[in-house]
Amino acid sequence: MPTDWGSRQRSWTDALRHLRNRVEERGVLVVFNDIVGNNTHRKLDRREFQGFALIDSYAPLIFVNGADFRAAQMFTLAHELAHVFVGAAGVSHLDVGESPHHVTERFCNRTAAEFLVSEEELTAHWRRVDTLAESLQAIARRFKVSVLVAARRTLHLRLIDWTEFREFYESYRQQAARTLDEATGGNFWNSQNVRIGRRFGAAVTRAVKEGRLSYREAYTLTGLRGDTFDTIHALVGSGEVTAARERSMSGKAELLDRITVRADVFDGKPIIRDMRIAVEHVLAMLAAGDTAETILREYPELEADDIRACLQFAHRPRAGFAVIP
Repeated sequence: MPTDWGSRQRSWTDALRHLRNRVEERGVLVVFNDIVGNNTHRKLDRREFQGFALIDSYAPLIFVNGADFRAAQMFTLAHELAHVFVGAAGVSHLDVGESPHHVTERFCNRTAAEFLVSEEELTAHWRRVDTLAESLQAIARRFKVSVLVAARRTLHLRLIDWTEFREFYESYRQQAARTLDEATGGNFWNSQNVRIGRRFGAAVTRAVKEGRLSYREAYTLTGLRGDTFDTIHALVGSGEVTAARERSMSGKAELLDRITVRADVFDGKPIIRDMRIAVEHVLAMLAAGDTAETILREYPELEADDIRACLQFAHRPRAGFAVIP
């Protein structure tokens, strides 16, 4: 993969899917899940762990905590891939504010950082603008990583000093703590494809079709039974169906990538693409009867998808939106 592969992707969702697909093509099972088992009312806590890697010569596996921020999941996937590379299993609880003590963790962090944000690319595109937060947001958007990873990477390359990093990190952590995700659950059907993993799900369904695996064994392997398994069987068993479903599912997520939060703008209220335009202001204009065309005329820096993103954000049940890392 070229060093600028992340910047070629349209969104965090596209970049994460692209990396996951490339990893699975190399024979690694990749699983994302944000709930306990199949219980959509028991969400995993992103503060407990980000992911883990299990090492096996035949079927190495990477698990990524899907309850974490999408941009943070990118670093976790790259970090766990480094674990697979060195053949060292482990559970990751990454705190970019501190340097890990274990030599393997430090190596995996450095490897993931260089892979996602190469030194050559970063130094070529690093620009100091009005605030450090804005500079880091620009790097995060370009490389499709969290802003905290961008901050740690610029510190490592001595583009910022330790004092600047700690001030930014503390401000960011305090803001994130005030806006913890309150989402109560997920959509059962949307969770299954990534929970089972495309490569593993396809292998199980193919074995069932070919008679090499019984339904009872498939139920045990996937944790699904009866009509539930048959539905997922149809979704995962066809690459075309899976790809079409992923494109549909990613559409809303891509719109929501346009909604961001910054501690230094409007006291952390959701804004549009880091601009000083609050989501609630756009929604208020729409509620007052203004059309999308009117809003775009008054705010030429906005795009039609920005307004769609505001509407999508408003329609998320108990969205529990948190500061995007």
